[in-house]
Amino acid sequence: MPPPTSFVPCHDGSGCVRRTGPRRHTTDAASGLHLRRIRRPQSGRHRPLGPNHNDKGTFFAGSQSALLTLAGWGLTTLLAQQSGHPADVVAVETSLEYKLPLDGDLQITASISEEDRERFAQRLSRRGKATLRIHAKGTDVDGKVVCLYQGLYLART
Repeated sequence: MPPPTSFVPCHDGSGCVRRTGPRRHTTDAASGLHLRRIRRPQSGRHRPLGPNHNDKGTFFAGSQSALLTLAGWGLTTLLAQQSGHPADVVAVETSLEYKLPLDGDLQITASISEEDRERFAQRLSRRGKATLRIHAKGTDVDGKVVCLYQGLYLART
């Protein structure tokens, strides 16, 4: 089995992290996904409308779903690595509520509580596996919420 994906700091002083390891998600390349910053316990991602628009000129719902799922996966993977237990991560349950059509870029913010982060790290250390519920929101460039997401992720060392 290849080593799990990991994240390392960017060297440009921006505070961002970049993914390393053998795995690349098609969604990353096709949609231009860029992890902008990690502020424990949340991560922010920015997605341009360009490659993600539908026939109505708005952000494709399928792209939103895939990108929010990937944001949760990335945050869970990063938290496993930060806990000292790099892990393989899978999404086991997701839900997404669309609030408004989006006709511009998408900003995703995924977050967890400090209590959930600590519980996740303890369980991962003790049992070699743990689940983590991620909450995320998608906003437009003006900060209006366009979608709300929840995902349950399983990490295994």
